[in-house]
Amino acid sequence: MDWQEHIRQVAVNWLSKGDDSLTLEPDMLMLFGNPDLFQEDQFNALFESIEPAGVFFRGLFKGKALTFCHPLFGAPIVAMYTEVAALLGVKRIIACGYVGGVADELGVGSYLVPPTACGLDGCTRSYSPDKGLSCSSESLNSRLCKTLDSYSAEFSLGPMISIDSLMLENDAMMEAFAREGYYAIDLETACLYAVAERMGVQAAGIHVVSDSPRRKDIDRELRHEASFVEQIEIALHALLNC
Repeated sequence: MDWQEHIRQVAVNWLSKGDDSLTLEPDMLMLFGNPDLFQEDQFNALFESIEPAGVFFRGLFKGKALTFCHPLFGAPIVAMYTEVAALLGVKRIIACGYVGGVADELGVGSYLVPPTACGLDGCTRSYSPDKGLSCSSESLNSRLCKTLDSYSAEFSLGPMISIDSLMLENDAMMEAFAREGYYAIDLETACLYAVAERMGVQAAGIHVVSDSPRRKDIDRELRHEASFVEQIEIALHALLNC
């Protein structure tokens, strides 16, 4: 028995909920964040119809069927979902989530489209041990930027960094990341890019800046939450003509 193949089939069986015939739509919206804060009603209202597909969902947006998932938190679960999604037919993934701003020019409530992400977490390093940066899809980035322009949305295009030690964030760490040229920090993006590249899947991300660790901007007015629906709409429209 090939143990890696065995584990892969266990994961597929788990995420498909035992449906051996399950296939997913090739274009996928992947959500990052705290599932307890998911604005599910506002999200569901964007689709004409929604039906479950294992732990995933199939949604109809402007006549096009898309795969999506409820919010995922942390690199390991993102890795599993990305691998299984690829095995079940997904070809393109756009992720939506929240990031902490590191660059001075990133305002809270604005958007970041990261063409590259550096993974300091153990999961990303396991998938891409010889690479410092994982790259996103240039074509999906271009679609996202064009859609953001059509919304007249404030956004930046720049590299970010992903970690798995959220509770150890400190001022010295943020200053070091800023000196190295990173725009923002999260838990999942580098892992998504690394696994997608390994699986032959195009991936990109659009993220709302939810706070600024360097400026100590905690966003008590929840400006980033107000951007949630627009963020999802932008990602969906970018996938619409793929």
